[in-house]
Amino acid sequence: GDIFDEGLKGSIIRLLENKCGVKITYADTSIKGVNPNNTWDEQALVYLGEPIVLLEQLHIDELGRAVLFSFDYIRTDIMNLHIRREM
Repeated sequence: GDIFDEGLKGSIIRLLENKCGVKITYADTSIKGVNPNNTWDEQALVYLGEPIVLLEQLHIDELGRAVLFSFDYIRTDIMNLHIRREM
């Protein structure tokens, strides 16, 4: 059977780890403003309301392989984001 036979519930990260043996160790993330003229951004604005930002994330496993690319719209009024930039 397929790992999605039972449907997808909960965290994709947990599914990859528990069902596929793939452990995500970090994600490279770009934080972007939304563009109301972009179809996907417009739909996110309608569904989530304002204010939102877009996180484009490339998830890397413990072997250094890129395994998941995600677009995550986040409401900025209910979350805080801390960023550390290493030089």
